[in-house]
Amino acid sequence: MSRILFFAVAFFVFCQVNAQVDLKFGKVSVEELQKEKSLIDENAGAEVLGEFGVLNFKFDRELGLVYNFEYHKRIKIYSSSGYDYANVSIPFYDPSGIGGEDITLIKAYTYNLEGSKVEKIKLTNKEIIEEKTSENWKVKKLTFPQVKEGTIIEYKYIQTSDYISSVPDWTFQEDIPVVWSKYTFNIPEWYQFRPISQGFLNYAINEQKNGYGSDVLIPGATWQVKTSIWAVANAAPLKNERYISSKSNYIMKLNFQMLSYQYPGGRFHDVGQNYPKYNKTLMNSEAFGKLLAKSNFLKDEVAMITNASSDQEKALALYTYVRNEMSWNEFVGHYPGDVRKAWKEKKGSAGQINGLLVMMMREAGLNAEPVIISTRSNGILHPVFPDADKFNYLLAGVKLGDNWVTLDASAKGYPFGTLPVKCLNGNGWIVSDVQSGWVAVGNGKKSKRTTQVKLNLRENGTMDGDMKIMSKGYPDISRRKSLYKTGKEDHIKNFNETLLDWEIDSASFENEDNVYTSLVGNYHIVNKESEDSDIIYMNPMIINQYEENPFEADERLMPIDFAYNTNDSYIMEITLPEGYVVDELPKPAVFQLPGKAARYQFSASNVGQKISIISNLKISKLIYGREEYEGVKKFFELMIEKQSEQIVIKKI
Repeated sequence: MSRILFFAVAFFVFCQVNAQVDLKFGKVSVEELQKEKSLIDENAGAEVLGEFGVLNFKFDRELGLVYNFEYHKRIKIYSSSGYDYANVSIPFYDPSGIGGEDITLIKAYTYNLEGSKVEKIKLTNKEIIEEKTSENWKVKKLTFPQVKEGTIIEYKYIQTSDYISSVPDWTFQEDIPVVWSKYTFNIPEWYQFRPISQGFLNYAINEQKNGYGSDVLIPGATWQVKTSIWAVANAAPLKNERYISSKSNYIMKLNFQMLSYQYPGGRFHDVGQNYPKYNKTLMNSEAFGKLLAKSNFLKDEVAMITNASSDQEKALALYTYVRNEMSWNEFVGHYPGDVRKAWKEKKGSAGQINGLLVMMMREAGLNAEPVIISTRSNGILHPVFPDADKFNYLLAGVKLGDNWVTLDASAKGYPFGTLPVKCLNGNGWIVSDVQSGWVAVGNGKKSKRTTQVKLNLRENGTMDGDMKIMSKGYPDISRRKSLYKTGKEDHIKNFNETLLDWEIDSASFENEDNVYTSLVGNYHIVNKESEDSDIIYMNPMIINQYEENPFEADERLMPIDFAYNTNDSYIMEITLPEGYVVDELPKPAVFQLPGKAARYQFSASNVGQKISIISNLKISKLIYGREEYEGVKKFFELMIEKQSEQIVIKKI
């Protein structure tokens, strides 16, 4: 290829990838339909060619001032894996009575290339249906017809709402590439909104300008309008990676919080939220603070349970009682809900169960308060600006001595003070009249797993011996869950499949029903793979081995979040019979990250007819920034290399 042609092609591709064009609805070109793959991610099954939102305000004869949100989206389908994007759901809030949201003026088309012509297929009414999904929510569902590889779908609608303090947010990134995404935000002078941006991408457009607006319902009326425009070009999908709290924490998006409003001739209203103000709102709510204060109906029950003298014993007794008596219905939410009904039925949401625990602890004279959080999958709470939608879970908090302990009585099998991993997502907010504020959630509980293996090499080359596994903290909870869920037989069978050349021929367990002691698993294991072999190759790590690096990508955008600390100890001793000697043994090694944030130690020794192996992994620091990624990646790479080295035993 000539240099001139090469640069011409390169420039053409560059222009395609970096195109920043506002698409005109209904005008799809042959070139768009001929496009065979995304230039952002060639393996993508679909791609957003353009997404546009325009927010305006107008007067409605019945509702007064409302916002109009005009939305337009065009998607290209490249392969069958992208067909799901041809099924579109548009949720909207529609409570009974006047007000709410409405979705109108829906236009939607499927485009296919027939020969050299664009075939345009309009969605009919039967392909646009409305469903009620809950008491106050509905959804418009669009099912695009005649979708195949190469199809383009396009739709637009107008969302009208009188909830002017809750304007639509905007997300620039999706699970598929987005070529061009643009949001135009036109706000009358009477309102002040704070845009809150997150993500790692750069804005192609980020500008503000002033203009004027008018409305036909008020002849001659004009007002100043502030227009803000944000746009992002060529947004690659944010891939799911190992060890993250939630992808939603890092995706490129904008949220908006109303700060104030003042109509012409009216008084100034400061409605901007901060945590103390939101705390006051919850405390004054009949469905939250005032509800939790009405605990008298639990008085007799609490008196029967709390015969203990110390606050610690009382708290433990109440937590254990509520955890054992109540069943979680798998609903979440940060409001307590109907606690009386839940108490009567002995079943409820996490908010109801933990709300009951707070009420019972207060009846027992303990210093207890509700703690609201956002779970890991729901996203991280903003440290300054509260968002009611971000809170989705309620915990019970009790102050014992100088420390707050956070509890979740809806989670079975968890000891006092240990929360489900889903709750380990930074800080929670204590909702209280006198002691509100942030509290660390999780209380820094230590996790540890210890494996002891004692093996004997027999004269015929087979091996057998005993393996004991002890754990506490989250490894202990995980093992107990597996044991309870599948039963002993299936648990042993599933565990056996992870042992490669080894087989479990018998097993027993200790402390199965006591979550405050370590679950001990005793296994007798055998290995006949090397029977009658003169040379035996053996991996010293029977279990607890990382077989592949969880950090293989060249770069990483999202922080690494291990959720809880790790302390894995592995000790093995092999006794050799006469006639066998050690030919090769892995060399000792120590790897660690700065400040001993993570440390791995391996040693191997041979004295007489005994081989000793010690392996220990400690991860003390839980969150690592993007700038630390290379170090963490290299740490795991070196550890995996060391764990894969073989012991070589020879028959003489």
